[in-house]
Amino acid sequence: QNETEFELLVFNYPNEASSWTRYMHYLAAERTAVDKARAVAERALRTMTSLDGNSRFVVSVAYLDLEIDQLSKDRSEDAERRFGALFERCLLQRAKAVFAHVCGRLRSMGMFELAEKTAKKFVKDFPHDHESWFEIVATRFQQKRFPIVKETMTNAMRVLKACDYVSLQIRLARMEIEGGQAG
Repeated sequence: QNETEFELLVFNYPNEASSWTRYMHYLAAERTAVDKARAVAERALRTMTSLDGNSRFVVSVAYLDLEIDQLSKDRSEDAERRFGALFERCLLQRAKAVFAHVCGRLRSMGMFELAEKTAKKFVKDFPHDHESWFEIVATRFQQKRFPIVKETMTNAMRVLKACDYVSLQIRLARMEIEGGQAG
């Protein structure tokens, strides 16, 4: 496919997230067209009128992924500011889902410092949500910072309801089995 075909696709299916995200990925694959991919993402978010908001969310997450990819290549203040501004906009849609996605994505790319910073904000904004605690535990666990993982789990135990804490423990146990063992 080419740009003309993608333009026709998004014109005919303006509320289809997959049309917009495929177009963005196509443009982002060309290193020189990242700004065009950003413009397509912004246009998609302005154009889409989906009532459930899910399609807009899918495009927002794809846009965040684009910025995270760029941030992994360019750690300039401008790139960090662009990512931060988009991240804050996306948080207005579905904050918990955005936090969880971004933390996981940053960890998968080895961007642990930014993942930890994001996870700390997640815990601060949602201290009684076991998902927020999982993200910070997972970030520290993947860095093999096991004493800090234990300390974080102790802090989580003080804040979370018992059933949520058990869910957190189960997820940590799965991580230990899949990726190594905490000390």
